[in-house]
Amino acid sequence: MMEQATRSDLKLDELIRNLEKARAESEPRVEELMRARAEAETALAILNDRRHNSAIRLDAAALRLYERVRAGRASVALAPLTPEGACGHCYHTLPLQEQAEVRNASKLSRCEVCGVILYVA
Repeated sequence: MMEQATRSDLKLDELIRNLEKARAESEPRVEELMRARAEAETALAILNDRRHNSAIRLDAAALRLYERVRAGRASVALAPLTPEGACGHCYHTLPLQEQAEVRNASKLSRCEVCGVILYVA
């Protein structure tokens, strides 16, 4: 039993040394990742602030529509109307009346298939 305890202690000492070595090797990388994370969080805060400042200037109904589309299942919220009169996201051809409304920008129009907000490129 004493021999088994001694082997276990030696194994434990070896594992502790390996752990300390691994920590020492990974510490610079962890610090680098933490700095990168802090920079990314700062950039995100700046972008969120810019987004908020831009959103304040928008029409409330347009902002609600944009947020609703953005929260939906579509991967994008805005898509251009192609020269052929199709949605730039799903390429569904819009009826002529809707194409005219998008081109005139008389109101915000959504694609009836994918739901994105259409604009003239």
